[in-house]
This record gives sequence, structure tokens and C-alpha cells, in this order.
Amino acid sequence: LAQGAGANWIDANMRTWNPNTKTYTASGTVPRGQGFFARLMDPDTARQWTRWTAIDTPGVTPGYWASVRVDSKGQPHMVCYVSGAPSHLRYVNRVGNAWRTQVVDNSSGTNAGVFASIELDSLDLPYVAHQVWSPQKPFFTRMLPNGTWTPSEQIEPQAGSPSNGWGTKLQLFHGQPRVAYGDNTGGVSLIKYAEKTVS
Repeated sequence: LAQGAGANWIDANMRTWNPNTKTYTASGTVPRGQGFFARLMDPDTARQWTRWTAIDTPGVTPGYWASVRVDSKGQPHMVCYVSGAPSHLRYVNRVGNAWRTQVVDNSSGTNAGVFASIELDSLDLPYVAHQVWSPQKPFFTRMLPNGTWTPSEQIEPQAGSPSNGWGTKLQLFHGQPRVAYGDNTGGVSLIKYAEKTVS
């Protein structure tokens, strides 16, 4: 902590380190065996968050269950559930200095995009898993090299009124999708795992 030049740290002994004078000022102690925290108080604005408005569409509320990955060029790719008419799954990415948005799945009455989870393959193409709320089922889609999206595919076909696809999370393993999700159909709580080979 003593090397945190340009920033004020509070170390485990609750002493404040001054990088200018290179001295500590006692501000209390933490008994042995108890937890502590270090807090960075940095006036350098270069270390502050830089923010952009990626979706600014009147009449909708974006950002629920947002998921983000950064590609090989350092550009962000995001998916989220957008509440509106109809509610839908939306993909957002930054190209140069501009944001580009696409509606990926807006199947009428389904509320697609809940628990959206995104990953990027070796070509920086997005893969997305999400839950369709009505009825509650897990789905998967991906962008093809030509820029189009595959139709949303139900990961686990179920008849009736399932309660499936909760907390959907996607990972790629050697470029192939792997999805974990919860299933509470019939009041029985399960955690499930699904995998698929795509080409």
C-alpha cells in the first residue's frame, strides 16, 4: 500500500498513507483476526469512469439484465432486456465512435431477453443466451459472419407451462456454447447445463 503514489490508501492498521510526505497518520487499529478494507480516494479524474449513452430510444426502458463483453479491438458488445412495446432482447455494440443497436428477438408477447448473457467468439461475433418470459424458457441465438442473427432457438423444449431458464449464463468452450440455467418447473428447483456444437 505504501507504493500507491498519487492516491490515499487506508491500510490494515487503519493508517492513512500520504504519498507526498511518504508517511502514515494513525487513524485507529483493527484487532488481529478481524476483517478490514482498503479504500482508494483518488482525486485524479483520469481514473474516473468514462460513460456513454448507448441506447436512447423514447418510449422504452433499456438496460435490464445487461451483459457486456469487450472484443479483440477493445470495443464493447452488450445485450439487455428492453421494456417497451413489445419488450425485447437488444444487442448494442460500438463501431468506431458510434453506437449501433439491433433488436435481436421481439417475438410478440414473449418478453424475450430476460437474464441476457453474451459471449464473443474468436471472430468477435456475439453469442447470446436468454430467457423468454412468456412462457419461461431458455433460448439461444448467435450472429453469423454476414451480420444476421440465427432464429432464437429453445435450449430445452418443454410442453405446458414451464418455469425454466432462470439466471441464464453463457460461456464458450473452444468456440462452442455452454449454458447454465435454473429450472423450477412444477416447484422442483434444479440447476441445469446444456451444450451445443455449432459450425
